[in-house]
Amino acid sequence: MRGVAITITGIDEIKRAFRELPAKVAKKVVRQALRKGLKLPLAAAKTDAPVDTGAGRRSLRVRASKGPRGSRPRDTIAMALLIGERSPGKTWYMALQERGYHTGKRIRSGGKVVGRSPGSRKIAGKHYMRRALHATEQAARELIITEITSGIERQASHR
Repeated sequence: MRGVAITITGIDEIKRAFRELPAKVAKKVVRQALRKGLKLPLAAAKTDAPVDTGAGRRSLRVRASKGPRGSRPRDTIAMALLIGERSPGKTWYMALQERGYHTGKRIRSGGKVVGRSPGSRKIAGKHYMRRALHATEQAARELIITEITSGIERQASHR
């Protein structure tokens, strides 16, 4: 599943201030700001998520991530809005409800899926996570910029 990225660009004064901070401190400031910024779409997703027992809704979380494939870990600061438990558990169906799924058995030929059994159907995804990210994108971006700016000022005053 492809993720939705929020990109922050064109902030020259933040870039300049970052160069003055040590790399480890700058990453810490950005990571903290991203975590606070992603709590807005997290709250929106929890409100919009389908609920049966409530376990799936409670399993939505923000975590540090390795970043996209091919990116160098030392050059990447990434956070992820995740669905379900880390190990397979009772909330695995939340990801299916986000993306959608097919019912029925798969018909294979030579190891490839060539069709579905009669009576199977496609269940459309609810896309509650995607809607939450799009609905809160601007507010999250502004919060992240504010938090980065205040974090840089806070760290600069400690030096």
